[in-house]
Amino acid sequence: MITSPFILRFKRMEREEKKAYSMAIFSIFAIVIFGIFAIRPSIATAIKLKENASSYSEIDKKMTQKLEDLEIAQSNYNLLKQERVFLLKKIPDGRDEAGFVREISFTAAKHSVSITNISLENSGQTESATSKETTRSVYFTFSGKGSYKDLMDFLGEVQKSPRAVNFNFVEYQNELNSDEATLEIKGSLYYL
Repeated sequence: MITSPFILRFKRMEREEKKAYSMAIFSIFAIVIFGIFAIRPSIATAIKLKENASSYSEIDKKMTQKLEDLEIAQSNYNLLKQERVFLLKKIPDGRDEAGFVREISFTAAKHSVSITNISLENSGQTESATSKETTRSVYFTFSGKGSYKDLMDFLGEVQKSPRAVNFNFVEYQNELNSDEATLEIKGSLYYL
């Protein structure tokens, strides 16, 4: 029978020595088993958590940026909402052509301008891309006579009108050897 030198040496040892070596071998064996089944998964978990922590910090940065962008978008929306309310005040629900003619006549009388040839005609409609509201407009044309200063004051006040008015064409003619001038205006009047 062939025996290894280690086994022969182990057989010659005293009982206490055998106990000590056996304990050392079993301790080493236990440490290896413990390392394989307990410490290794813990270390692997720690490595995975570290990797996840870096990806979570990136996600946190992205979410923080998105929150900041949403706050900016909310403030922009609030500004646009205020402007929309302002525009809706300037654009009446109906045509109200008579109200516009009254307003022009009143403003003209206030500035000593005589109005002639007021004409109104339907121009069509425009649908908003972001809203279901449709804006319609009426073309208007009128002429006015008065002094240059009165005509310019009249034109400025009509532009500041509480209604949405767009001037497409304004022509000013000064008559020779006279303080009188003529102002012809073509434009659009908007309503919902």
